[in-house]
Formats: sequence, structure tokens, C-alpha cells
Amino acid sequence: MNNTESTKRVVVVIVEGVSDQVSFENYLNTLSKDKSVFFSVYKGDLMTDYEQDEKTVNEIIKELIEECAASENFSVDDVAMVIQLTDTDGVFAKNVIQHDPALTGEDSTLYFEDKILTRDVLKFEETQKYKKERLIDCLKLSSIEINLQKHVPYE
Repeated sequence: MNNTESTKRVVVVIVEGVSDQVSFENYLNTLSKDKSVFFSVYKGDLMTDYEQDEKTVNEIIKELIEECAASENFSVDDVAMVIQLTDTDGVFAKNVIQHDPALTGEDSTLYFEDKILTRDVLKFEETQKYKKERLIDCLKLSSIEINLQKHVPYE
């Protein structure tokens, strides 16, 4: 892709894992025939990453855009839009969390249509509260500040 072709023609899609990328990649590429779509795979839940706690959502997403640009060989100045796909893990649901002492290991939380079962309700509720705050911060953003001169739409 040369500079004239790529200018303002890049959409960065932030997803939590490779399965999310695979699920959406073909569909988003067909929607964006005039733009190149690049995925930034976070490999985890960005909204519950306590190591990112000191950073604002804008700072975290800006870093992901920069990493994606470096790995995919485009300039951040070419970015026309950022889309983030994330699951809510029931953070806006009321009265659905239930204790299940039989759950262990990676299966310590299970999601159902009408309930969430977890081994450690207190820890799960703390994580949900943190995630909800981060998601609300994301919902307040309409653009990401790349630098003082550049903001790109964020959805």
C-alpha cells in the first residue's frame, strides 16, 4: 500500500482475541472496500486489565493503534477510524450472579442466558464493577486523540 492509497483509509478494529478477529474479519473487509481493515488483537479483556489501571482508555487505545501501525506497516496518520469490539460479560445485568462452589480453574465462571455462575462472587463483582467503569469511559469517547493535531472517530 503506497502513501496516497493508504492516507485516511485505515480502519483499526480492536478485539479481545483471535476468535473475535476470525469472526469479524471477512465481514468488515467486505463493508470497507475503500479502506484497509487492520485488527489489533489484545489477547485478553482490555476492560479488566488491571495492569493498565493508571492509563486512560484513550491512552490504552492510542498505544494499541501505534502497535498495530508498526506491526502492519502503516502510519497512524493513515487511520480514519477505530472500532472496538468487546463483550460486556453481564456488567449491566441485574441480579444474575450466583455462587457455585463446584466451579474450578478456567471454568470458575460460566455464563448463561439468565444467570452467571461463579465460584468467587465477591471477586467477580469487583471485576464487573471495574469493567463497567471502563466500558462507560469507552461509551463517553467519540474520538481517540492520536496526537494534538489528530483525532479519529471511535466506535
